[in-house]
Amino acid sequence: MTDKTQPKQARKYSKWWWALGAAVIIPISLVNHERDKDAKEERLAKEAVEAAKSPELRAKEKAEKDKVNAKKALIVVQTVALKNSMKDPQAFVLNSLKATPSGHGCIDYRAKNSFGAVFPGSAVVLPTGKLLVQERDNNAFVSVWNNFCTKADGEDLTKFAIKQM
Repeated sequence: MTDKTQPKQARKYSKWWWALGAAVIIPISLVNHERDKDAKEERLAKEAVEAAKSPELRAKEKAEKDKVNAKKALIVVQTVALKNSMKDPQAFVLNSLKATPSGHGCIDYRAKNSFGAVFPGSAVVLPTGKLLVQERDNNAFVSVWNNFCTKADGEDLTKFAIKQM
């Protein structure tokens, strides 16, 4: 090879790499642009729906949201109270805590008894705030647990409750 052919060959490969890079980058940027455009349209549609709501409807939705949050807070407070009522609160382990759409709180936990043995337990927080514990309120507990806690629906509050303990 001579010195004259090397620069032409280098330029040839250089142009080829530029073409390949453009062929890859342009479609990716077009896809991202379309995705951003769709997200913006969706956000604007949500804002338009929100702006079209009457003040009464907004107030009603806020009141409903506040009511749901109060029920969830009550469930978490009762879970903490359940932990504190144990013989050894430090050994209390919350396995799961679920808030049902009806306002019931379903608690699954492990704790130590008077003899130091670890046992599983369950409890239900009623929408009124009353706590039904499996070991203490057997018949009432079983009825409520079967009616409300065996269904798949509900919001998992376990991580939030553990942070509060």
